[in-house]
Amino acid sequence: MRSKIGRDAVIFGTLMALAITTASAASSQYLCITESVGGLRYDAATQSWRTQAFTPNGKYILRRITGDDVKKWDALLKKFEIRDGQPREEQMFGVGDWAFLSFGENPRLIGLCLEGPQNGGVRLPFFCQPAALVPFSDFSTDSRRFEMVSHGGYIEQGYQEQLRRDPEKLKREPPGLVSDPSHPDNLFIEIGECSPF
Repeated sequence: MRSKIGRDAVIFGTLMALAITTASAASSQYLCITESVGGLRYDAATQSWRTQAFTPNGKYILRRITGDDVKKWDALLKKFEIRDGQPREEQMFGVGDWAFLSFGENPRLIGLCLEGPQNGGVRLPFFCQPAALVPFSDFSTDSRRFEMVSHGGYIEQGYQEQLRRDPEKLKREPPGLVSDPSHPDNLFIEIGECSPF
């Protein structure tokens, strides 16, 4: 009788451990909702930067990259550099890595992420990089929190202001890279939580 109870306890314990492990396994996609956002915006009237509250209405999808994504985003998944005077490309992201996208009918690719490694039983945050000229995003599977940061507008505004004052330098700039320094991009940080679905 005692061995049957012991055996049942071991079986029950094993099933519970399996259920807990399965329930806590990382999802392959998350819905991320903004909780708070704030930042700075340029006030052209006073020609100065001011604090700015933004409406926290962001929704994003964080999901695994598929084979179709690799075909669609081919160049964005690669790292291009010049080594020894020769252009080289290296595959940085592929099937199974992560994509951070805007939520909606026509999602826009915001960032590409590699899952952080385990370190002493704790999963380190994702390593993410912007997919193009978009905000930087970061995510932790343990806390299920994300941050999105748009920066560089202040520095870019200074660069554009220099171009405006130096007509010779302005002529050397490629078309499309010159913008009006009185309308720089806002700077912001957006935070929120993600839920698996």
